[in-house]
Order: sequence, then structure tokens, then C-alpha cells
Amino acid sequence: MRPGLQRLPARTDPARGTRRHSPRSRARPPTAVIVDYIDAFRHRFGVEPICRILTDEAGIKIAPCTYYAHKTRPLSARAASDLLLIEVIKGVHEKNFSCYGVLKMWHELKRQGYRIGRDRVGRLMRQAGLAGAMRGRHRTITTRQDREASRHPDRANRGWDIIAPNTVWVADFTYVWTYAGFCYVSFITDVASRMILGWKASMSKESSLVIDALAQALFTRRRGQVQFTTHGLLSPVGAVDRPHQLLAAGAPRLPSRVGPVGLGHDPGRS
Repeated sequence: MRPGLQRLPARTDPARGTRRHSPRSRARPPTAVIVDYIDAFRHRFGVEPICRILTDEAGIKIAPCTYYAHKTRPLSARAASDLLLIEVIKGVHEKNFSCYGVLKMWHELKRQGYRIGRDRVGRLMRQAGLAGAMRGRHRTITTRQDREASRHPDRANRGWDIIAPNTVWVADFTYVWTYAGFCYVSFITDVASRMILGWKASMSKESSLVIDALAQALFTRRRGQVQFTTHGLLSPVGAVDRPHQLLAAGAPRLPSRVGPVGLGHDPGRS
């Protein structure tokens, strides 16, 4: 604080004994915001009583004549321009799959010939309720683990120092968020060589996603053992709905699914 300046005392409500305004929030709201607030309650309380309460109790000074003058005042050129730009911004935002944020929207408007500042673009986007796509904000839960369900044994005994190929295979089922939705990927890896023997990507969690990956691995190596399971990584429809396909190809019988979620194979979990 500069010398000679003194911090103003905080205002308190005598009835509640609580602070009504912090030292950083003493700025008066815009007149348009106050007018919208009065419009919401004027039919219930009237304009004059609301203005009196706002001025005396809330510390927001506004006179009834200010309210009526704002209501009868014609739309300014700036406000009219804002309304037109909001419609343009909405069109650009929708055309680009609702992905553009303030910076990209600003550059796009400049490419279209609009002379507008970045801060104004941000203000208009907030007024229109628009926002760009943000990474890392998706919290969709695809697997709900049943902690009461029995766990399959660790058949590999966490022995990952295998040197002979085709001794133990491990598999995993994962997903990646995209703008079109979840992309599901399954793959099978040989523990010894670390080679991905089979894999498949799909936009849905169907049994064929896992079966095709295992079929590709069998075609690549002709034989192998899938001997490691986890609790709750794979498809809720079951990893293998047609086990005779794999048995006919020479693969061992896979364990049943875990709990209500699904079957999984993963070298990093047990």
C-alpha cells in the first residue's frame, strides 16, 4: 500500500454480522447487469423499492431515473456490433466442431476480415456461452470394478524374466478419447520378445475386438499361452463370447470374466 493511503474498513451487515463486500469487490456492477436484475423482480417488488434496497443495503447505487433512462436509451453502435459479432462467432464455432477457443477464434475472425481484439473475442464468447475444447477434462468412467468378486490367480507368478518366445503372452484392452468418442484398442504381446503379435482398434466394445487380436497373434506365432488376468479392464460384453473359435485355432481356454465388468490380461497388474 502506498504511503498516505489507508485501507477502508470492511462493510458488515448488522443483522448477520458478516462481510458483504471484500476490498477487491467494491466495483459497481455494470448498469446493464443491474437493470437485468431489476427486470427480474420489478413485477413483484417494483422498481423504486428495489433501487432503494440496492442503494441503501447492498451498496450498489442506482436511481430509478437511471433504470428508466437505460430502458429507453437506443442501442449503441458498440452493442449492435457485439450482437452481430456474437452471431458470427457462433457460426465459426459450430463450423469448427465447437473446438475453437479464444485464440483460434480471434485468428479466424482476422482471416475473415474482421478487425477485432482478442479480449473482445473472449468477452463475446463468454456472453454467448462458448468455449474451446480442452484436453484432459474428460472424466468418463468406463469400468466399475466389483471389489467383492473373486480374483483369478496370477498364473505367471510375476515372472517376467522369460527368454523363450511363445512361452507367455499378455494382453490388454484400453481406450483413447477422441472428438468422435472413445476408440478402443486391444493388443497381445509376447513377454519374451516384447513383440506385439496382434492388435485391433474399434469404436465399440464388441467381442470381435478381442477375438480378432488374438486370432492375429495366433496367425503370427501359431501357438502360445495367455496366462495372466486382471480385475476389470476388458469389455463388459465378455472377451470371448465364441470360445470355440479360439479352441479350434489351438489357443488355451481363457478364464471367465471378473465381476460385472469383464476379462483382462495385463503384464503390469495382478
